[in-house]
Amino acid sequence: MPANGTLLQLMENDDPGLAFVNASVYTEPSGLPVKDSSFDVTAVHSSDAVATFSQIALTGNFFNGMRGNMNMVLTFNQARLTGVISASLARHAVSTITSASYQQLGEVSNTPSPVMNNGVSVTLNAGSRWTVTGTSYLSKLVLAPGATLTAPPGHTLTLTVDGVARPIVAGQSYSGNIVLTVHS
Repeated sequence: MPANGTLLQLMENDDPGLAFVNASVYTEPSGLPVKDSSFDVTAVHSSDAVATFSQIALTGNFFNGMRGNMNMVLTFNQARLTGVISASLARHAVSTITSASYQQLGEVSNTPSPVMNNGVSVTLNAGSRWTVTGTSYLSKLVLAPGATLTAPPGHTLTLTVDGVARPIVAGQSYSGNIVLTVHS
């Protein structure tokens, strides 16, 4: 597992470029992203980040912290994951990064948050298992027959779609405002 627990992170480009050495700065965007109703958070677009993991065991988290229109599309083939997959609000530790604090570039913390313009699509194919360790916000979830979605031992997992509790069933697909919640 990576030191910060994040296996894959989508975030806005915070690199101010070559002008950075001449006192340019990066300033964290203020406020929350505004919903773009024309962007489909359940579809796969040519500009989306798409990744497939096959026959591997992973421990860590996947976050889509983009403010702009970009989905994270993940497919698991006979893979095991323990962690969170979620849309997130990505924030730097400091709101303004200068050449003196350049080490802060690319370093963000993630707060799992409902999908805005940063869809998260997860497909668990047969033989794949995702053990959800914390609240995860998705826009699409496909559970093939033979896939497993569960909570860690001693916990339970609930799934809601657009605020309505739904049973977790292999062979089903879910789309909308999906929230996976782990309970003690």
